[in-house]
Amino acid sequence: MKCMFRIFHSKLDYFKWSVVACIIYLYSLRSKEYIFFLSYTGKKEVNIWDFIISYFGNPYLVTYFIFPFLCFYSVFYIVSYYEYVVLIRLGSLNRWVYQTTIRFLEILITTIFIWSCVSLILLKGVSFSSSWSTLSKDYMLLTETQTIQKFIHDPFVAFLWQILLLFFFFICLHIIFCFFYLLIQRVRVLIVFVFSIWVYTIVSFKRFPNHLGEFKIPSYFSLTQTLETFRHQAFPFFVFFFIACVLVVLWNRRRIMEFFSQYKHMVLFLLTVFVVMWVQQSKNMKTSMDFFGVVFLGTTKHLRLLPLLTYMIIYVGFVYIVNVCWEREKKNMIYYELIRYSSVLKWLKKETLMVTWLALLYLVFLFFVSLAISLLKGLSFRFFTSFQQDISLFSLLYHFFINGYLQIVVYVLFVMLFNFLTRNRFYGIALLVIITGCSTSPFIPFKLNSLIYVFEGRSVYLISLVLILWLTGIVMSISLLLRRKMF
Repeated sequence: MKCMFRIFHSKLDYFKWSVVACIIYLYSLRSKEYIFFLSYTGKKEVNIWDFIISYFGNPYLVTYFIFPFLCFYSVFYIVSYYEYVVLIRLGSLNRWVYQTTIRFLEILITTIFIWSCVSLILLKGVSFSSSWSTLSKDYMLLTETQTIQKFIHDPFVAFLWQILLLFFFFICLHIIFCFFYLLIQRVRVLIVFVFSIWVYTIVSFKRFPNHLGEFKIPSYFSLTQTLETFRHQAFPFFVFFFIACVLVVLWNRRRIMEFFSQYKHMVLFLLTVFVVMWVQQSKNMKTSMDFFGVVFLGTTKHLRLLPLLTYMIIYVGFVYIVNVCWEREKKNMIYYELIRYSSVLKWLKKETLMVTWLALLYLVFLFFVSLAISLLKGLSFRFFTSFQQDISLFSLLYHFFINGYLQIVVYVLFVMLFNFLTRNRFYGIALLVIITGCSTSPFIPFKLNSLIYVFEGRSVYLISLVLILWLTGIVMSISLLLRRKMF
């Protein structure tokens, strides 16, 4: 069976791209004629975006040609690379999946490039504009762009979303095929599985009603159908991310169980954070960013118990967990680490770098969990706050990620400093809890990453400067202590 794949592939390779270009040209030409027909009958103007979106978002072209074409190469690389010599050279099955994905990505990029070249040829003589055409804005004429322009105001951004949908959909599909083949390791069964997926794609596209749009495969690669089904273009990417997480968990379940047993405190803490975010009231909220803003609101001058308690659990709790893990590592590995790094300062630099990566990953985790919970609560997936619409999204995200990152690092190093001074890990945490609960000054580095500062109109850049200055002072103090051998 593998030899048959190689022979067929070698014979196909000579003229495949010319055939691909011809078929894409025929499908796109039909779309072009249809758009000109609508423009003529409706007496509406058209521009290049009507045609570009139609070419790349054509569900007929993707379903009946691009889908089976790319699936063939996905199966080809999976089967041809699954050999003992290749597996020994790669060293692991994870690298094998990565290698086949890279090879498949080359075919995918080449296909998109040929697709783009054909589209440019067909765009000859079409007027250019930076906005949607009058044809796209006419609700009486059914076009791909008519749905898209309701949700995305910039046509170039819509085009980028369409390309990203195609890329991530087919990459996710290839990874699913890889893991399926690793489970069964039979070529014929893999071919039947891939063929079944293709048949289901056709049936769901032609026969499924609109209220079952979530089960239609084209809803995950055609931007028009994505917006008609989910009302937001980002939803398929959450599905792709969820599928990737499930596959990783299933494939690495033993390692994950070992990780859970070793880091059970971290797992329990993350579950607690999820519960704390879930119990937040969402009655008067309308969008995902409303929920995001309320969860991470924090407090400033006025003491409000629930926001303060939420802040303490989410941020101070994380510092406590990091401190527990760090103390355990220091107790078990300190002498080995010091010999390896030849000085305490180099070891401290390595530990601080690890903490910064953990802080960044934790903030990304918080952001995506808050969005997921808001969707589960039925809130609209919109990136603006309805209760204070003059707040820019950039300010919110900058304050949450940049200032939040600096604030967590300040907390961790603050606790580390008092651990060095008192030789007791609980004193630093206790002092952090007390000061965090009582602090109200915007110039003391506690609770400065609360989103309430953004809603009050404070400068997020000034907060960054304050945190950086305090962070520099704490780092210099720790370095001075270590140089004087007070460790």
